[in-house]
Amino acid sequence: MKRILFAIAFLMTFTPFISLHAQWVKTYGGNKGDNVLLIQQTKDGGYIVAGDSNSSGTQYYDLLLLKLDSDGAIEWQNYYRSSYYKNLLSIEQTNDEGYLVGCNGRPFSQEYEIWIIKLKSTGAIEGQFCLGRAIDNIVYCFQQTSGRGFVLGGAYSSLEGEKNDIWISKLSSTADIIWQRLYSGSDDDSVRFIQQTSDGAYIAGGNTLSFGAQGNDIWVLKLSSAGDIEWQRTYGGVDDDSISCIQQASDGGYIIGGDTRSFGAGEDDVWIIKLNSSGEIEWQRTYGGSNEDFIYNIRQTNDGGYIVGGNTQSFGAGAKDFWILKLNPSGNIEWQKTFGTLSMRRQIPFSRQAMAAMSLPATSLPLERARVISLF
Repeated sequence: MKRILFAIAFLMTFTPFISLHAQWVKTYGGNKGDNVLLIQQTKDGGYIVAGDSNSSGTQYYDLLLLKLDSDGAIEWQNYYRSSYYKNLLSIEQTNDEGYLVGCNGRPFSQEYEIWIIKLKSTGAIEGQFCLGRAIDNIVYCFQQTSGRGFVLGGAYSSLEGEKNDIWISKLSSTADIIWQRLYSGSDDDSVRFIQQTSDGAYIAGGNTLSFGAQGNDIWVLKLSSAGDIEWQRTYGGVDDDSISCIQQASDGGYIIGGDTRSFGAGEDDVWIIKLNSSGEIEWQRTYGGSNEDFIYNIRQTNDGGYIVGGNTQSFGAGAKDFWILKLNPSGNIEWQKTFGTLSMRRQIPFSRQAMAAMSLPATSLPLERARVISLF
């Protein structure tokens, strides 16, 4: 029997003020396999937990959502079943305090589709719709936008075995397609994070094999409200580098969280890049040791600094541990801690060489090198 285990939810979702002492630890699950994939703090101070479960009585895994209060008690839990559920992509609380869930699955037909579910605050289904019938048509990220519409980003390939292109689609509040675009190079590209910016436009962060220095690089595109490219840049070195998240900062610039094999101490290291509003690098740092270290998310805090969450095999109790770093506005470490099975809290000594500064130029792409294709 495999059960879901949660140690205080700030390990995956961040708020500006954080206590690093565990407040509660609970398990949730049935008599078969249960997996937590995503967790977010909700507007009421509780948490929405999304994963998949084989405990619902069927032979297949179903989508499972749990709504917890601030003390971890279950307010409601629901299974969501389709003819074929493959995997959860993302979940977001909407402006009306409901939820938007994205999956890969086949809820209405035998064709492989992207399944988007709009839920009420009680977990009841308010509406659902599907997008795409391509072989490799996958959503990695989406967000509710102003005007109660939605923007989605992922990868698109029209035929099996063909390269993937970045795919971004803007939907109305009733799921009508307003526009959708492909941003294409000569090799595989995908978008992993998209956010509406303060000017009503969009910042998209993805991974590219088409452009950049070598191997896999980070590709950031600043788009207009209609999806046209305002600027685009790649960031990376001679080895593989990838993006996990990008957020607009309070000064109008952007903060990127990713992983790098091109720079740092060795293996995969956490790579944080601060950009100005034009995509030029203001500062960048790597954080890690001799083993693999990864980032899941980064958020700006009220003091202008940043809170970073990931995992580490270089520090902590052993094997893979949670890793939380608090950075000042310049990316310098104010504190960092690991959380693992052998020690619920262990501070990493600053004598370790866990941070390196670099001076790497961004690569600016001419607009004509990345094709923009309107599908509708």
